[in-house]
Amino acid sequence: MPTITRENIRIRLRHRENNGSDFEFRTYAGTLAWDTTARTLNLTDPVTGAVILALTEKPEAVYGNVVMLKDVPFPARLKDVYPEADGALESLRALGVIKYIPSVAFEGMRSPVTLAEDLGAAEQEACTRKATVTLFKPSGKYYTTVAWRVPVAAVGPYDMALSPDFQSIDGGAVLVDADASEHYPEAENWGEARLLSA
Repeated sequence: MPTITRENIRIRLRHRENNGSDFEFRTYAGTLAWDTTARTLNLTDPVTGAVILALTEKPEAVYGNVVMLKDVPFPARLKDVYPEADGALESLRALGVIKYIPSVAFEGMRSPVTLAEDLGAAEQEACTRKATVTLFKPSGKYYTTVAWRVPVAAVGPYDMALSPDFQSIDGGAVLVDADASEHYPEAENWGEARLLSA
C-alpha cells in the first residue's frame, strides 16, 4: 500500500489534566506517515515504525487527499469541545501538511482536511526564513543563541516549537527571541518573545 512520509516532524497537542479545565501542551516527534489507501495519518517512530500518535479517525465519505482528523478546528474549541488530545490541526497547518483549513465544525464533529501531496515537505525545503532562539541549560544558565528554520506556515513565535531544527540542551528552556540576534542578520523574528518547552 502506498505510504507518503515526511521525516523530522513535531506535533504539539493540548491535553486536559484530570478531566478538568486545566490543560498542558505536549510535543511529540517522529515521522509523519500518510497511508493513501487506508486514508490514515499517523506520527510514527522513525526507527521501528510504531505508531506514536494516531491522528485520524476511520474515513467517512472522504475522497482524494482528504482525511478525517481526530482534532476539531479552533472555532469548535471556543465552544469548550475538547477531544482526548487536540491541537494537531494547528500543528499540521503550521507545518504546511494541510493544504486547506476546514470550515467551522459543530461540536463533536471531526475535521476533514486536505493534505498536501508531499505533506508539505517541498514547501518547507524551499522556505528560507529563519528566526533566532536562545538555548539555556537545565540550570537556567545561558548556553547559546542560534537561528532555526521557521515552519513554512508559522504565524507566531509559539510555532517555533515545531521547527525542524528544534533542540534543547538536556531539556533546558528555549526562548524565541523578540528580535533577531545581530549575529544572524538574515533572521526575522516576530517582535515578541516566547518561552518554549521541549
